[in-house]
Amino acid sequence: MKILIVGEEHSSKILVDYLERSYGGYQCTTTTTQEEAVKLLTEEKFDALITAYRLDAGNGITLLEKCSQFPGLLMFLWTVDESVRFRALTLNAIFVPKKHFKMIPEILKAGRDKLK
Repeated sequence: MKILIVGEEHSSKILVDYLERSYGGYQCTTTTTQEEAVKLLTEEKFDALITAYRLDAGNGITLLEKCSQFPGLLMFLWTVDESVRFRALTLNAIFVPKKHFKMIPEILKAGRDKLK
């Protein structure tokens, strides 16, 4: 499963390390900007997008809005800010509280199975 992770480098590294160490079969690509994320999604096929809410320029909701054009893309908003939960859901994104990042692999598996 090919995953694009968007957010600040330290948090993204923690998530990538967890996914790759604990669960095999993930190819993770990271970026810190919305622009680069949209460019990568346009150029390559990803199965899932995991974005932080707070980004250097803009926020994860704006990125999810831009990425809703990519059919079959599982989208996640990963943040400590629970006030944006409803907005993420209206964009068909899955809200994951940052402290519960260890549940992401199970959600990825369920989403992948649903898309088959």
